[in-house]
Amino acid sequence: MCPAAVLEPIELPDQYRLIRPQHEPITICFENIWRQSRLDPGIRVDQVERFARVFLAAKNNPGTLPDKKSIVPLVKDEQYLNFGRNKQSGDLPFMNEHLAGDLWIIYAVDMPDAIESLSKENAQKLGLDVSALRPLAIENLRRILPPIEQHGEDPMFMLTAGADYVASLILLDDLWTELKESIESDIVVAVPSRDVLLYTSSESSEGIARMRSTIDKVMQSGGYLVSHMMLRLTPDGWKAFS
Repeated sequence: MCPAAVLEPIELPDQYRLIRPQHEPITICFENIWRQSRLDPGIRVDQVERFARVFLAAKNNPGTLPDKKSIVPLVKDEQYLNFGRNKQSGDLPFMNEHLAGDLWIIYAVDMPDAIESLSKENAQKLGLDVSALRPLAIENLRRILPPIEQHGEDPMFMLTAGADYVASLILLDDLWTELKESIESDIVVAVPSRDVLLYTSSESSEGIARMRSTIDKVMQSGGYLVSHMMLRLTPDGWKAFS
């Protein structure tokens, strides 16, 4: 696909630096591909080829501005931020906003075959700062989300809504206002991966224990991991829960 490219291993075993003539070096990560294909060697080549097609197509068209209607919020942890940070300056090239604890909102562009972070350069060209991004991204998220479904039974529940943006449901204030009516005390939420959202009551020791156990299982065997942290919904918004 790119014969002149050189792929160099770097600090972590699942990360590589892609060097191409007349392009800035780019760091890429294969963790998610590995997590999805480690138990099924037959799909590895297809997974890597699909990743390369999407990745190279996005990087080969850097001048194309995204549609504002395609901007969405992702929920990621600090490790994701550190991975994307410029190694020399320490700056982050994409738009972001702190949520709570080690969780951050990363503003991204929803595309047919991929999700790519929204660069600060493109956000500036579109006339969007962080204060304007959040309501816009949440409005777009509501439009593209499949129906939200609740699973499980008291004391721990799980929400689903497709595969890509389940963790982002934590940003829908009206959803949590509605769910709060059926939960005693405060709601505690966890998003161990992008397609798993768990919640329970802050006063339910059984619910908290089951949530911790489920988080551990997801972190050990799931893909597209987010965080092991739990958040508590307070009158001042989401706060780290312990």
